Amino acid sequence: MQKNYARIFILLSCMLAAAWLGTEARHLGLHIPQVAAAPQDSGGGGSDFPHLALSNMDGQPVDILAAFPGKSLLVNYWATWCPPCLAEIPSLMALKETVREQGIEVVLISLDFPENSGRLKKLMARYKLDNVDTLYMTQAAQWPLIGGQGLPITVLVSPEQKIISRISGAIDWSGQAGQDFIKSGITPSK
Repeated sequence: MQKNYARIFILLSCMLAAAWLGTEARHLGLHIPQVAAAPQDSGGGGSDFPHLALSNMDGQPVDILAAFPGKSLLVNYWATWCPPCLAEIPSLMALKETVREQGIEVVLISLDFPENSGRLKKLMARYKLDNVDTLYMTQAAQWPLIGGQGLPITVLVSPEQKIISRISGAIDWSGQAGQDFIKSGITPSK
């Protein structure tokens, strides 16, 4: 009797996962990236960057806004299971060195939750991401806070912690589209 309940539970879980993946497949970089200004708040400065529960690769909690006070941020949301995300990592690495001189920090936030941290660490070693600030979200329920509808998503955050601009989909950050996105609203901090 218990085996039947276990089988039913596993079957239902697989069906739900398949339905979710089928829905998400349309949003995993299979469209042309579009740059859009972030929704404006009543003060005209952009929407607030959400306070997310994040951890570093050692499992320690990190407050991204406190870690980079007064800095502009280019925050990229990605996952190890997302081919478009992986495709843009090399150009993000190159971009990091260029924009740091302008007072902009590049931060990668992985959606590989703690149970996938082993896979994330292997991938980081493969892509030599040891010099990039890589964090991961600790709660799947935070996904709506970033306006997630697919991956990758990249947002520009002002030193005042406002989202200035957002792009959905992978781009070549060393190309014109990447440069245009950076210039779309960031005033480099000093």
